[in-house]
Amino acid sequence: MGLQTQLNSHPAAFGKGYQYLLKALRNVVSWTAMVSGYARVGMIGNAIELFEEMPERDVPSWNALISGCTQNGLFSEGVALFRRMMEDGYDQSRIRNDLGLNSFVSNALVDMYGKCGSLSEARRVFDSFSVKNLTSWNSMINCLALHGRSHSAVSTFEEMMSCGGDVRPDGITFVALLNACTHGGLVDQ
Repeated sequence: MGLQTQLNSHPAAFGKGYQYLLKALRNVVSWTAMVSGYARVGMIGNAIELFEEMPERDVPSWNALISGCTQNGLFSEGVALFRRMMEDGYDQSRIRNDLGLNSFVSNALVDMYGKCGSLSEARRVFDSFSVKNLTSWNSMINCLALHGRSHSAVSTFEEMMSCGGDVRPDGITFVALLNACTHGGLVDQ
C-alpha cells in the first residue's frame, strides 16, 4: 500500500488537514512524525510500512520505529531493527553524536535488550552511560532479576548505592530487588 493510499484510508487519524500533510511529507522530520504517530496509536504495521517507504532516514527516524516496536511489546522486532540500523552504517558513535544518546533512548535500549534476554548487550549499553540516573539503574536491576540473575541484580544495586550522587532507590528498585531475591532464594538479602 502506497503512502497516499495509506493516508486516504486513515483520514480520521490525521484530521481535515491530512491532504496538506501529504504535500508536506517531503522531509525526514515529517516522515518520522508520521511513523511515530502510527506507532503511538498501536498501528505498528502501518508505521513499519511507512518507514520502509521513507526516501531518507536518520537516527531519530530509526529511533521512532524502534521505540514504537518496544512500546507495543514487539521487543524482538525492536532488536532486529536496531541491528539493521547498525548494518546500515549507524554505529554507536554516530548514534551518540546524532542523539546525544539521551537517557530515554539509552534506558529503552537497556530495557529492550533485557526483555529479549540479551543481558550482555543490556549491560554493555548500561556500562557505556557516562551518567546513570535512577531509571537506568532500575532498568538494569530489573533485567537481571527477570532472568534469574539474582546475585548480579543485588550487586548492581550495591554498585548504585556506592556510586554516590543523587540516585536514591525507589519503590521500583525495591520491587526489582524483591523479585531477584525471591527467585534466587536470597531471602536474607
